[in-house]
Amino acid sequence: MLGIPELRQAVAAHNKRFYGLDVDWRTEVMVASGGTECLASALFGLIEPGDEVVLVEPLYDSYLPIVRRAGGIPKLVRIEPPKWQLPRDQLAAAFSDKTKLILYNTPMNPCSKVFTREELKLIAEFCIRHDAFAVCDEVYEHLVYDGLRHVPMMTLPGMRERTVRIESAGKIFSLTGWKVGFITASPNLMAPIAKAHQFITFTTPPNLQKAVEDLKKELGPKLKGYIVDLRNNPGGLLDQAISVSDAFLDQGAIVLTRGRNLEETQRSNARPGDITSGEKIVVLINGGSASASEIVAGALQDHHRATIIGTRSFGKGSVQTIIPLGSNGALRAPAR
Repeated sequence: MLGIPELRQAVAAHNKRFYGLDVDWRTEVMVASGGTECLASALFGLIEPGDEVVLVEPLYDSYLPIVRRAGGIPKLVRIEPPKWQLPRDQLAAAFSDKTKLILYNTPMNPCSKVFTREELKLIAEFCIRHDAFAVCDEVYEHLVYDGLRHVPMMTLPGMRERTVRIESAGKIFSLTGWKVGFITASPNLMAPIAKAHQFITFTTPPNLQKAVEDLKKELGPKLKGYIVDLRNNPGGLLDQAISVSDAFLDQGAIVLTRGRNLEETQRSNARPGDITSGEKIVVLINGGSASASEIVAGALQDHHRATIIGTRSFGKGSVQTIIPLGSNGALRAPAR
């Protein structure tokens, strides 16, 4: 019910490797069917009717319905652009002796905020003062950029026994359809959470758990690069091609469209923010790659961001040169 031992051991090892946390996989780790089920199990397991729950807005859409269904009373604290700072006065007003827990997300969906260590210390201060728990939705823990650093609440003084840490294999490995999530919590918190999990899904498919455990072992602490597989991908709308290309580029032209009249000519440029932080990219294409897929492959090649491997694509054919690799394969290099 709690998950296969191999994956729970891998989750404990992940906590140790990235954050220095010593976790007992036998009593402090549970596998659930995705991050949202982790949230549901934690909230249904910990909230009693009439308990107050502090939430930080903007927030993920499932938070309020689950809290209300569990009988909790939401107390909302809102962070505002452009600085997205946690307001101490609002936080102080939201906490009371009726507060059971605070639920927050860092890195934050939908505004991409990463809570600073000082902000986390502020939350910890109120949790300790009011004897409350912290349910920490940390599924985006490895999607942190611009020199920022994710800090788990569980690592702060006085919060080890008060924190429920939620992670997601779907976010870590871009496998959202697998629906495998993890909870790390002290035994006193895990007991009611596991009981709720028992009556929500009971268990998560063991074959998916094993696959995630293998990924954690094989990838190690750092990815070596990315493969974008566009084989047999007929593409889509132009704006989709621009969006995908922009994800891997920091600057430069992606596509130029010309109309019959000069005013109909449009040039689409990349904006700063390569999601891979400059890691190596290989793009796979073949005769089934067309339309938007060809635009993506061409843009990444034009800006020397990717190596294009495959056969001639469907359209005009960005692949022109073939390099033999033996009797069973070949490497085709896009022409400039």
